[in-house]
Amino acid sequence: MVWAIGFSGSLLWGQSVSRAVDPSRVVVLVNSEDRDSRQVAEYYRERRGIPEENLIALPMSTAETVGWDTFWEEIFHPLQGELIDRGWISGRKVSGEVETGQVRHQVRGHRMAFLVTTRGVPLRIRHEDDLLTGEDRQRLPEAQQTNRAAVDQVLSMLAAGRFPLNGPLPNPYFQQAEPPPRALSQIIRVARLDGPSLRSVQGMLTSALEAEEKGLRGRAYIDLADGRPHSKGDQWLGAAAAAIEAQHFDLTMDEEREVFSPLARFDAPVWYFGWYTRQVSGPFVLAGFDFAPGAIGFHIHSFSATTVRSRDREWVGPLIGKGIAATVGNVWEPFLEISHRPDLLVDGLLEKGMSFGEAAWYAMPALGWQGVVLGDPLYRPMRVSLEEQVENLGEADSSAYDHYDQYVVLREMNRRLAEGEDPDAVLGWGEQAFFDRPGIALAWRLARKGDTADWPDNLRFLQYLTFIRDRDLGLVMEIADQFYEKGHSNEAFTLYEKLVGRTDLSPALRKEILENAIAMARSLYKREHLLRWKPLREELGED
Repeated sequence: MVWAIGFSGSLLWGQSVSRAVDPSRVVVLVNSEDRDSRQVAEYYRERRGIPEENLIALPMSTAETVGWDTFWEEIFHPLQGELIDRGWISGRKVSGEVETGQVRHQVRGHRMAFLVTTRGVPLRIRHEDDLLTGEDRQRLPEAQQTNRAAVDQVLSMLAAGRFPLNGPLPNPYFQQAEPPPRALSQIIRVARLDGPSLRSVQGMLTSALEAEEKGLRGRAYIDLADGRPHSKGDQWLGAAAAAIEAQHFDLTMDEEREVFSPLARFDAPVWYFGWYTRQVSGPFVLAGFDFAPGAIGFHIHSFSATTVRSRDREWVGPLIGKGIAATVGNVWEPFLEISHRPDLLVDGLLEKGMSFGEAAWYAMPALGWQGVVLGDPLYRPMRVSLEEQVENLGEADSSAYDHYDQYVVLREMNRRLAEGEDPDAVLGWGEQAFFDRPGIALAWRLARKGDTADWPDNLRFLQYLTFIRDRDLGLVMEIADQFYEKGHSNEAFTLYEKLVGRTDLSPALRKEILENAIAMARSLYKREHLLRWKPLREELGED
C-alpha cells in the first residue's frame, strides 16, 4: 500500500515525454562548498548548451548521507525558494511550517524538463524514527515504515506541495509513454552527475556524447546470476535481453547461479544488466576493464548505491569508475517490486525513443524512495541508427582505426541474417568489411563459419599479438578453449602462451590461466613449458 498523491495544477505547467529535450529547460544544482560540484556543472553546461543562469549554487553539507534537518535547511527549502524566485516553479511561500520540518508553500506546478544534481550534493537521507507517525505505522507494511530516502527522490516533489515522508509514493511517469500533463506539473524528474572522481563524472558525459555522435556500438551481457527465488527479476532481465537482441546487438546471457567470471568473454560491453551480489565482482574488477562508449546498464541490488564515490564498493561507483555512461541504483533497501525495472528501461530507450532520463523515470515505480538515476538525462543512445552507422563506416577514413567499428559490422550481419538474407552472402560482406574494420571479435565470428583443421585466415593475426588487453582476455580464452575442444591444440596453445604472459593479473586469475595452459602443455608434450609453468603455478598457492 502506498500513499495516493492527489495531482492538480495548470496544464500549461505540465510536459509530455519528448524525444529531444530542450537543454534550456534543465536546471543544475551545485554545492558551492564543493569545488568538484561546480566543475561538473560547468563541464555539463558547456557541452550541452545549458544557459549559465540555469545553475543554482547553494552552500550545503558535502557528506553523502545527511539528516532531515540538514536536508530541509540546506537543500530543499533554499532550492525551492530559488526555483520560485526564478520562475521555474509557480508558487509563493506561506508563513509557518508543519511538524515534519517542511516550510509551507503554495505551488501550482513547474516548467523544468529535468533537475540535475552534481557531485558534492548529498546523496541520501537517514531515517529518523520521531518522524514516523502512528498513521504511517497503520497504513504502511512494516518493511516500508521508514523515511530513509534518496535526496533526488525527495527533490522530485519540490513542486508537489506537502507530501508524506514515510514509505514510497506512486510515480506518475511509471510505464507512461505519454504521462498525464496534470500529474507531471507537480513531479520533477531528477538525475545525478556523480561518481568516484571528477574525472569519472566527466567521463560519463563524454562517453554519452561520443555514442550520440557515432552510435551505440558494442555487445550486450545479461547475467541472471542468483535470481532465484525472485523469479520476477529473471523475467525482467530476460525481457530486456530479448529487446536488445531484437535490435541485433550481439548478446551473451549467463544463466548460471554465479556471476560472470573475470575471465568470461566481456569485450565491448555497451549493455549490462545483472544481479544479485553486494559488491562489484567479475570482469569489472580487472584493472584495465572499460565499458564501450555510451554504455548503459545496472546491477540489481538493494544497496548498489549506498555510496557512489567509491571505485571498489557496492556497484554504482565502480561501474561509473569503469566508464559506464548511464546507470541507476538504490541508496537503501527498496524491495524488488519497487526498484528500477531493466526491461522498462530498455523498452523506453529502444522502443519509445526516450532519452536516458525519461527512460529511467519510465522504469521507476516509486517516488520519495530509494532509487537514484546517474548520468546525463538528455543522453539519447539511439540517436544514430544502425543504418547510419553502416553508412558512416563506408565514409570513414579506413586508415583511422576504431576498435568499436567491428561491432557495427557484427550488428549489421545479425540484422541481415534475421531478415532472411543468404548466410554465405552475409559472411562474404563481413569478410570484406574485416579488411577495413579488423578486430578479434569480428575475426572470431567469421572463423566460426565451419569446422576447419587449419588456422582460419581471419584469426591468423592472433599469433602475432604481443599483448592481450583486459577487454579481450575473456574473448581470447573463449577462442583458445573452442580450438582446443575441436582438436586444434597447437592454435589453442599459441594463445595460452600469450595469456600466461599477462603477469600483471591477480593471483587467482593467473592461476586459472596457468592451470589450463599446463593441461594443454601436458597433452602436447611441451616439456620445456611444463618445467617453466608448474613452479609458477605452485608459487600462487592453494585456494
